[in-house]
Amino acid sequence: PPRSTLFPYTTLFRSPTEEGLNHPLLKNFRKSDKWVNVHLVEVVDAPKEAVILATSSNCQNHVMQLGEFAYSCQFHPEVCDHTLDGWLKIPGIPEAIEDLLGAGSLDHFKSSITENLPANNAASLILFENWCNLVFN
Repeated sequence: PPRSTLFPYTTLFRSPTEEGLNHPLLKNFRKSDKWVNVHLVEVVDAPKEAVILATSSNCQNHVMQLGEFAYSCQFHPEVCDHTLDGWLKIPGIPEAIEDLLGAGSLDHFKSSITENLPANNAASLILFENWCNLVFN
């Protein structure tokens, strides 16, 4: 069954896999790079043919490769300044955040994402460029 976890920011490369250490998708990252990591539904059991490229203390299948050109990341590189507002307009999401993180935690959750957004976006650009180089070159 799906698992719900909510960690506003997670260091991606805390536990890199052997396959991910030198993978071109993950080049040029620092060990300190962090991502928005919000799981209301998570892939807990990766497909048997998936190659796990990165894990974290919160997610064993953080970055996966399936076949030659399919990649999955269980964090949110797409987050920008208006993403959080959109998420919070989805019925039930603010309540789910408070259920997972505790009463009154929504403001801290929002400020954590806003504070770390520039670093998230810089790391996301690196990820996007790496993916483009893999897929289009």
